[in-house]
Amino acid sequence: MPKVNSKLKATDPWLKRLIIAGTATYFVEVTAGISEDNSGHLVFWWIQSFIAVCFTVEYILRWVDDAHDQYRWHYPHSTLGIIDLISILPFWIGCFLPLDWFQIIRTLKVFWLLKFFRYSRSLQLVALEFRKERERQLIRWPEK
Repeated sequence: MPKVNSKLKATDPWLKRLIIAGTATYFVEVTAGISEDNSGHLVFWWIQSFIAVCFTVEYILRWVDDAHDQYRWHYPHSTLGIIDLISILPFWIGCFLPLDWFQIIRTLKVFWLLKFFRYSRSLQLVALEFRKERERQLIRWPEK
């Protein structure tokens, strides 16, 4: 099976735009109070559904690509894999829960912002420095 990594890299700019669009529609919907009746406006629902499906397809393709990688199944347990899963789960869980849970599930859609971590080298470098500093602290003062 051909590697899909190059195709995924080519879609990165579009995925960034989807993150921005999804987050913007979420904030407009919440700020304008459009979904006060728990049903939301149909346009917002379709936009967010399209974005969630795109993120789900991306997630599945990354699993497929990872299966053919030398590390074998590293992606699902990696930080980026967990972030990607957390960003799509609220949408899919919301499809199966009663409307009483709508506000909680809608709030969890903010996790789409975590996907910026994948596309921002600066955020990745900051996280790496935090990790290095934590390791340095553990070496100096071992836990008892």
